[in-house]
Amino acid sequence: MKRQFAVLAMCTLAGVALAKDEAQPFPRDESGHARFQDVVQVEGVSAADLYSRAKFWAAKAFVSAKNVIQLDDPASGRLVLKGSLQESYGGLAEGVWFHFTLTVEVKDGRYRWTLDQFEYSPKGVGGWPIETELTKEGVGVFGRKAVFERFRKDLLALASHLQAAMVSPPSETGKTDKW
Repeated sequence: MKRQFAVLAMCTLAGVALAKDEAQPFPRDESGHARFQDVVQVEGVSAADLYSRAKFWAAKAFVSAKNVIQLDDPASGRLVLKGSLQESYGGLAEGVWFHFTLTVEVKDGRYRWTLDQFEYSPKGVGGWPIETELTKEGVGVFGRKAVFERFRKDLLALASHLQAAMVSPPSETGKTDKW
C-alpha cells in the first residue's frame, strides 16, 4: 500500500512538473495587462478590402457576430469584437468562461490584431481580470495552469484563423471553417 501511494505521489509530482514546463506565459503589455498583438503585412490589399475580410471572418467565426461586434467603424478601419470561450475545468460540468476583446485595425497593405481585456469567470457571468489568476511569470496559478494553457492556445488558434482569412479573399461559396 505504501509503495502504491509512493508511486502515485511521484506520478502526481511529475505531472505537476510537466504541466509547469508545458504552460507558456501570457505576454504582458507595458502596464502589466495580458495582451497578444501582431501586425501582419498583406501586400497589395487595400484597407477597405482587409476590413471587408475581417468582417466576413467575424460573421463566420462567431455564432452570432451581431452580438459580439462592439465597434464597426469602416471609416477608421477598426473592428472590435467581444467574445467568450468556455474551457473544461476539473469536474465542473459547465467548465469556466473566459471573456476577451479582439480588435482588428486595418490600413493599406497591413492590419494589426490585438487580443486583450481578458476576464476569468467560473460561472460564465461577471468575472475578474485574468491577471489576478496569473503568476508573475504569466501562467495560471497552481491548480489552474492547464485550463489557462488551453485558453492561451485557443486564443492563438483564433488569431491564426483570422490571419488565414485575411491573407486571401473569401471563397466564392462563402464557406469557412470555424476556428
